[in-house]
Amino acid sequence: MAKKDLSVIVVGGGFGGLASAIELTRHGFKAHVFEASPDLTRQGRSTSKGM
Repeated sequence: MAKKDLSVIVVGGGFGGLASAIELTRHGFKAHVFEASPDLTRQGRSTSKGM
């Protein structure tokens, strides 16, 4: 079975989920992203390093 015939489900539409879906698509897979949140809003925290 060729990679193009495989579909992959990615659960979570955050940075990690979307990055995974992009890379899977670049490698020939069909990626389907599922997200529970109805809105595209910030859910997590950001981190920064101070000097």
